[in-house]
Amino acid sequence: WVNRQNKKRVDELVEKVKAGDGGAAYILGRWCQHGIRGLPRSDNKAYQFYKTAANYGSIRGLNACGSCLVHGTGVERNTTHGVSLTTSAAEQGCDKACFNLGLWYASGEHDLPMDREEAQNWLQRAVRGPFEVRDLTAKQIQRAREVLAALAE
Repeated sequence: WVNRQNKKRVDELVEKVKAGDGGAAYILGRWCQHGIRGLPRSDNKAYQFYKTAANYGSIRGLNACGSCLVHGTGVERNTTHGVSLTTSAAEQGCDKACFNLGLWYASGEHDLPMDREEAQNWLQRAVRGPFEVRDLTAKQIQRAREVLAALAE
């Protein structure tokens, strides 16, 4: 029953993707990345679904695609393009993208300079919003607050 239900749900989402639904592509990307709902774990397929999601206008897909590029997950690493996509997602209201940028600027990761003001700007946005997409966990919000406090010292 579970496998049949999973297959039905996956098939429904695939049809939605074919119709241009970026949210459905993002969900399939997550399922591939984590190997759930009966889908085999595949970073490459996850990236392809995230890229499709981004192309269809999904802010979550845009952020996930950027993250894959920055880390080289399922695709050749390209930090410049990945940071650009993550920045675009943040500017469009993705709290997780704001969080990522804040941490990257705070630590100087992914070819970004260590920049206290940029880090504070993005982390404050991650904590305060407003957001079109809110995905941060309570633990991530707490981490953002901790980094903000350390940057203020």
